[in-house]
Amino acid sequence: MIKKGAFIELSYGTMAPRHARQDPHVCARLVDRFGPTRCILESDLGTWENISPTEGLRCFCHYLVYCGVPADYIHIMVKDNPARLLELS
Repeated sequence: MIKKGAFIELSYGTMAPRHARQDPHVCARLVDRFGPTRCILESDLGTWENISPTEGLRCFCHYLVYCGVPADYIHIMVKDNPARLLELS
């Protein structure tokens, strides 16, 4: 599917403090395997028991950089890819 243009959506929701089940290194390995141009980051937050979606996405980006994902990859996955999908760029 990736070769045909699909994106992988990586979510912080499964790493959020109340739902911590996934190791952020798993997401970092997916970015490494498929490349930043085929991945999109999202928070999957916004419910009353979680932190804000904005703060969750910030934490997610921080964790990925800590796991070795280059900061310029984060920019691509958070800004460039969604803008391209929404035809904003």
